[in-house]
Amino acid sequence: EYQELSAVVSKYEAVVAEKRTDMINYLEEGFKQFPDNSYILNALITTILTSKQNPDRLFELLETAKAKDPQNGDYYRIEGDIYRNLRLNIKGESQEESAKKQEYFDSAILKYDEALKLSPQNEDAFIGKGLLYHDYSVELSDKASKEMDDAKYQALETQTMSALRNAAVQFEYAYDVVKDAKRKHALAQEIKRIYFR
Repeated sequence: EYQELSAVVSKYEAVVAEKRTDMINYLEEGFKQFPDNSYILNALITTILTSKQNPDRLFELLETAKAKDPQNGDYYRIEGDIYRNLRLNIKGESQEESAKKQEYFDSAILKYDEALKLSPQNEDAFIGKGLLYHDYSVELSDKASKEMDDAKYQALETQTMSALRNAAVQFEYAYDVVKDAKRKHALAQEIKRIYFR
């Protein structure tokens, strides 16, 4: 039964991916024909974003969108999310990979801050920034658990707690502006989990 279910899920995912690719191609063609149409531009951004592919094209489109609507903080927030996800995709610990992770971290913070400057009530920017700090705290905690030197372990634990506090602060800001009750509840649970860690 599990194999049958797995086959159905795999087939579904393949069909969705194919349809999404068709949608992207269709929207790209529409954008070429109507480059000033914000609806097509936003639909293209959303479709590529959900495909989790081609971040370079996404950054290009977001630059175009920001030029058309420079006061829209969501475009900066989306860039922050992209940098956060690019950072999560780096699994190695080499010096080059660590430098790239730091670059993406700094870029994400910058983009989230720009989004919040334009849209101070942007709950998704607060949440994205909180998730970025939370992800960082998990990495630091993993490093600490493998560290045998007590002084280095203590330093990593201190950094972990600092990153967690930063995450909690961002989640608290989001909690203050979120209207949706379910989302508010989820944020409260995450804040509680951090403080009772």
